[in-house]
Amino acid sequence: LTSMLITYLYPGTTVVSIEPASPSWLIQNINFRCNLSHNQLQFIHPVLGGIGTKHHDDNDSMMKMVWRPSSTTATRNWNPEKQFDFAVDMELVVRLRTLRSILAEATPEDLPLGTPISVLNLDCEGCEYNLIPSMHETSFNSIGVILGRTNWGYIPTIKKPSSERARDTHKRVCTHYNFAKRCKECCDFPSLPVKPRLTSSSKAESGIPEEATVAEVAGSLCNGFEEWAHTSKLRDIPDDYGWNEMSAFAAFD
Repeated sequence: LTSMLITYLYPGTTVVSIEPASPSWLIQNINFRCNLSHNQLQFIHPVLGGIGTKHHDDNDSMMKMVWRPSSTTATRNWNPEKQFDFAVDMELVVRLRTLRSILAEATPEDLPLGTPISVLNLDCEGCEYNLIPSMHETSFNSIGVILGRTNWGYIPTIKKPSSERARDTHKRVCTHYNFAKRCKECCDFPSLPVKPRLTSSSKAESGIPEEATVAEVAGSLCNGFEEWAHTSKLRDIPDDYGWNEMSAFAAFD
């Protein structure tokens, strides 16, 4: 729905939609073909795959995820086993690809390869921990606005990525206003500068003050952060074993 909304509101904008689950990808394609004109379809590119790193090994080139008909927008590799309905839910093996290879495939011929991303919507149930650390600093800094949320507090401990991977991810995305405002993980970096969500002229017209750091943007969100960090083991996961393990299930602990 987000992809179609952008297509209608901003005609001619190239939209790349990445979906790891083949059933949802198929439904998405049907929706596009039923609701978009032939011209609009030229600018929207649904890609089947998950986001991974460039240097694959046996543990991270593929990933098992669960697709649930009751929640088609929440395909992920960390699922409470007690919630799995063996009658209807599906466990899928998803091939992981780099964002660079996906963009190379989806970029129109008349758009130069390497064109900066204007808006990146990271609402992907944990894939931020694969995507963000793998991006070159120049590529990451060229992105205009990043929207979405982080998922550390929701992922069961046994399935969490390493705390080092999490820190790298959080420190990058928390420079964007949307994350600093709504994600408690950002409170780990109170003095981190945050990009303004509006241009200077727009801020002056709207009367919104210049908010420069995570602490200023997040405000009361950071109350009780250290207790939350301890409970969620934000700094305690030594490696990616559980994250890369070929299982989509975990018990909450």
